[in-house]
Amino acid sequence: AARLERDGVPARVLLESGVPWDRIVQAGLKADLVVMGTPGRTGLSRVLLGSVTDKVVQRSMTPVLTVRGAELEAVAVATARTATEALLR
Repeated sequence: AARLERDGVPARVLLESGVPWDRIVQAGLKADLVVMGTPGRTGLSRVLLGSVTDKVVQRSMTPVLTVRGAELEAVAVATARTATEALLR
């Protein structure tokens, strides 16, 4: 969160316990956008391991932006900055 704040993006850290996808969906109710990373698994590993991101996308009332691994931080910063600028206009 400190790095995002330095880049001019309001952010907060939230530490919770419970079922991951459910906690993210619940936290998302207080947000304008949920940005989640995805490892890009396919095939059998995806079926066996499931995907928290998939469950959040399917159940969230808040828009969810999914980004593959290494691109996550750059996209999250750019998206949050754009959304923040739009709100300040």
